[in-house]
Amino acid sequence: MASNTVKPKIKETLIVENKLIPEIKKKPGSKKNDPANEEVENFKIQLGAFTSIENANRFIDQINNQSFNNSKLAVENDKKMNFYRVHSKKSYSKENAKKLCEKFIINSYNCILFKI
Repeated sequence: MASNTVKPKIKETLIVENKLIPEIKKKPGSKKNDPANEEVENFKIQLGAFTSIENANRFIDQINNQSFNNSKLAVENDKKMNFYRVHSKKSYSKENAKKLCEKFIINSYNCILFKI
């Protein structure tokens, strides 16, 4: 007996913490699938999460001492999870955020994209 369910198609692959993660294609006609939204700067990158503000700031100093001086980073206190997250201050388009993440991954840093 044939199943009536349709398997979702792969739209693209994101690099998350040095692993390739498939992203499921949105339904046709969805505003999120609209090519005009590709240039919307609604993504940031996260490079780490720490239990102390001191460790988060040391991590930022370490990155700033390398060739990432064009990447402005911020520390955000996630009170629910009791973490200090290090992420980009600036928002990027999805494509530009992926490119920036790849730059960090090539230099042995973990990097994830998150939508704002």
